[in-house]
Amino acid sequence: MPIFVTSMFTRLSSFSADALSMLFSMLAPSPIICKFKIVLCQKYLTTISANHNAGTTDLRPKPQARAQPRSIPVARRHTEQEKGNHTSTSGLTLPASIASKHSPPTSAEILRLLELNLHNSRASSAVTAFMQIKFELLVSFGNLQTCAAITDDKDLEWPRMLRDGRLAKAVDAAFKGGDEAFDQTCRETLREIINVW
Repeated sequence: MPIFVTSMFTRLSSFSADALSMLFSMLAPSPIICKFKIVLCQKYLTTISANHNAGTTDLRPKPQARAQPRSIPVARRHTEQEKGNHTSTSGLTLPASIASKHSPPTSAEILRLLELNLHNSRASSAVTAFMQIKFELLVSFGNLQTCAAITDDKDLEWPRMLRDGRLAKAVDAAFKGGDEAFDQTCRETLREIINVW
């Protein structure tokens, strides 16, 4: 999953806020998709924030050397394929979903990510996209927590944050400093969603 998320992040980092919103709205709100969106948003927010605050604009990850696949002699390859054709599929186990192997971040990590911002950014489109990703992160995490009884991803701190108002305060603080109309829409929408969670 890390390689896939990195390649997706590299592509998404150039999207506008509208394009990001459209892409995320097309993904079904299943627990696996929610986990994928959370990991992707987490990578986006931490990388963009770190790069912006460090003064760099390079969003591409550094290339890493990869081991080359070993070639299998043709005679051995045919023998292995023949053996594979004679085995029963009833004893095979299907691999678990990649997304289900990774546990989502904690509620405390979600609050920390909501606190990130692009200090002194002159590019309003970058700030709006950053805010859109925060919005998507919180909605995906909340949706995952709503169906967590099914998936064993329940964060025990989440209901407390909803009850004691910490999440509402974090939302009010997180969505400031960008386009005021966009920030206001995010705050109001999230307040309504929080009341349902």
